[in-house]
Amino acid sequence: MKRSLGIFVFLLLLLAAPAVMAQQDCSSCTTQQDCSTECVYCADEILHIDTCETYGYSTCGERGSGCNQPSCTPDWVETSREVQGTYGEGYYFFCEHHRVEWVTQVDNNHCGTNYNYYCHDEMDGVKWGSGSDCCDGEGPPNTPNSGYLCNHYHECTG
Repeated sequence: MKRSLGIFVFLLLLLAAPAVMAQQDCSSCTTQQDCSTECVYCADEILHIDTCETYGYSTCGERGSGCNQPSCTPDWVETSREVQGTYGEGYYFFCEHHRVEWVTQVDNNHCGTNYNYYCHDEMDGVKWGSGSDCCDGEGPPNTPNSGYLCNHYHECTG
């Protein structure tokens, strides 16, 4: 009797093991998946990269992974701007100085894609006068200004 009970428990363990292994690892959740997608994670203190003795069960959303929340509205907040380009556009009586910035935003609501990036081109100065040069290192009114030096990049590299 004890022997058949032992075999029965062993078979149950064999059947349960693939169920743990078949679930998705929480670290591999993507923005194409619903946040309610079930996943597993290592609940141990990881002392070696290849070992985990205790698994925890969760969802992609609960673990803070990138996922898609159908009724969520992102709350984008700017976290950084990096100037990548400066250039001038000259006209007969004036010139315009432009600053090109790589902007990073984070979604405070964690709706899915938690980061957003875009390139922002903004006119940040004008100089008046015939033949004005907005890339000569002088800002208005003809005072030294390193912001008016140009690298002539019109795009972001990311």
